[in-house]
Amino acid sequence: MSALRIALLAASVCGLFAVMPHAVTAWLVFDRDAILAGQVWRLWTAHGVHFSWSHATTDSLTLFAVVWVLARHGSVRTVVWALLAGAPLIALGLLLAVPDMRVYAGASGLVMLVAATAGGRLWRDVPRLRGLLGLLAAAAVIRLALDASGVLSPFGTLPDGIRVAWQAHALGLILGGLFAVGMKRPDERTALPMAHPAAESRP
Repeated sequence: MSALRIALLAASVCGLFAVMPHAVTAWLVFDRDAILAGQVWRLWTAHGVHFSWSHATTDSLTLFAVVWVLARHGSVRTVVWALLAGAPLIALGLLLAVPDMRVYAGASGLVMLVAATAGGRLWRDVPRLRGLLGLLAAAAVIRLALDASGVLSPFGTLPDGIRVAWQAHALGLILGGLFAVGMKRPDERTALPMAHPAAESRP
C-alpha cells in the first residue's frame, strides 16, 4: 500500500465515523464507565469519533498529512503499528492519569503521536531539516502549555462546553518520541551481519 493510500484510509475513518448517527457513535466514544465495565473496543474507536463536523474535518486533514509523511519517510508498516498500538495506549493513559475525564473523542492525540514519530525519523534521516523540526517541536510544546493553561480557545472546532484534551496531546507526543527512538531504518532491519574472517590456523 502506498503512502497516499494509507493516509487516505486513516483520514477516511474519521469521515466515516462523522456520518454515523449518535446512537452508533455513543458505543464508540471514550466513556470511562463503559471501558471499566469491559467495553475495551472504545480504546481504539474513540479516536475516530468527533464532537462536530469542524472537529472531524480538522483532525482528518492533519491526520492525513502526518500519516503521509511517516509512510513516505518510514513505512506503511510503521504507520499501521503506530496507529494500532498508539490508540489504546493514549486511551489507557487518559484512563489512568486523568480520572476526572469521563468522555473523550478525537484523533488529535494520534495526530501528535504520528507527527512526533515522523519528526524523529526525519531528524535522523534528513539533517538539513533539523532547524525546522526544532521550531515545530518548540511550537507544539508551547501550544500544549497554552492548552493546559486554558488561555487559548479551541478555534471553534469544539462545541461549547467541550474542552481541549491536552493530556491526550501530551501522551501522543511522549509515545511518538518513544516510537521514533525505537524505530529502525529499513536497511537496519534487513542488513545481514558481516561474516568474520576465518581465524588463521596455527600449527
